[in-house]
Amino acid sequence: MSRIFLIAMLLFCALQSCNSNQKSIDKIISKYDSSDFSCLKNTYIETRSVNKDDIVLLVSKYNLHCNPYIVWVNSKTKKITRIDDNLPNRDCAGYFTNTEIKFYIDFFLKLNFMVLGVDNEDNVYINPNYYDVPYLVRKSKKTNAKDLKDYKLYKGDWYIKKGYKR
Repeated sequence: MSRIFLIAMLLFCALQSCNSNQKSIDKIISKYDSSDFSCLKNTYIETRSVNKDDIVLLVSKYNLHCNPYIVWVNSKTKKITRIDDNLPNRDCAGYFTNTEIKFYIDFFLKLNFMVLGVDNEDNVYINPNYYDVPYLVRKSKKTNAKDLKDYKLYKGDWYIKKGYKR
């Protein structure tokens, strides 16, 4: 009897997890469906680590084959404490100013995402929860759906990464 109960509880938890993850995706979509991300056009920001003192972010141009800026942000104040621009300056003669980086970081931190990118066609790539590649894309009106070959239509203008486990 207890074995059947345990199996039933595990199935219930698994189904509940899938349902809550879908609700989470739907909540993100409804919250950001009409948000303007154009100020981040051709920019990619990724959280690399978070601890009690610092948030470490990588900031780069979207699809630019140059090293990113490494930015340290105070976890409590959300103020930039350091920008490492050695690699972008060495490899690509730099491509963002400190003022641009500060603007991008301030915008990004308000959203509380782990990854956010906006390409040249205004497609918005999001991973709200994990240190991983974006699994949600809001397709811009300028883009052909064929351009999103690694994603499948989820709803409206939103696409989800193929193989993403909800």
